[in-house]
Amino acid sequence: MKLKRILSLALSGILLLGVIPFSIAADETYVTPFEDVTETDWFYKEVLSVNAEGIMTGKSATVFDPKANISRAEVVTALARFACVNVSGKGDSLTFPDTQTDAWYSDYVGWAFENGIVTGYDNGNFGPSDLITRQE
Repeated sequence: MKLKRILSLALSGILLLGVIPFSIAADETYVTPFEDVTETDWFYKEVLSVNAEGIMTGKSATVFDPKANISRAEVVTALARFACVNVSGKGDSLTFPDTQTDAWYSDYVGWAFENGIVTGYDNGNFGPSDLITRQE
């Protein structure tokens, strides 16, 4: 009987430890700088997370535009930021005729190409402003 009581207390303690961090996380207060992202949006915490981590910055300081389409340049930028890699200088040798080595996205595209993440189109272009399709 004493063993059962000890096991019950141990299991109860383990269960409580598993619940405590979740309860604390659920009570955290989030503040958004974006006018178009509210606490009632299903993606609210995800937007705040990718913004806080510097993965995605939004369209401006106050607009995230979560329902907008995303370009190929924006996707490789987010991937590189998510991977926390140094992309400095990676765009210096871009060979895509429709990309510029001094564009905001050039180092990110260069990194993605160098790592086999993107190859460009059959015609040799990258299409930095082309919208990503589900297939891609």
